[in-house]
Amino acid sequence: MLKVDVGRAVAELVVALRLVVEKALAWWSKVADDIYSHLSYVKEGTIDDDETVYLYVKDDEQYGLREPADSGYLVNDGPGTLTVRSSDDGERYTAPMTVYSGEMLVWELDDDEYVDRVYFTCDTDGTKYRARFARRRKE
Repeated sequence: MLKVDVGRAVAELVVALRLVVEKALAWWSKVADDIYSHLSYVKEGTIDDDETVYLYVKDDEQYGLREPADSGYLVNDGPGTLTVRSSDDGERYTAPMTVYSGEMLVWELDDDEYVDRVYFTCDTDGTKYRARFARRRKE
């Protein structure tokens, strides 16, 4: 007759399943990083004179990059003027930057500046805007 220690068998099965899950999660994390590193954060819209727009480049639930961007741009399609501030960590912000109608504010990879989020307001005219941010591919 074969004797089986059920408690020990269950414990060994739990350990084995935990290892499988850990390996699966590690694999998915690598795949997800590869997928997301090739995408960009894109947003466009209209801002009224009494509104503040926040672009959560890193943490947007639907389109966030999961890391701060290292390049991007914000275009003011007019007619108003934008006052823009950006942050590399979500806590400290740059001095205000003015972007007039028809102008583009650019963050370049060579600037060694990262963008976690951007927020901006508009003068009394309101305006339309377009933004795109990306990060370089991981090696």
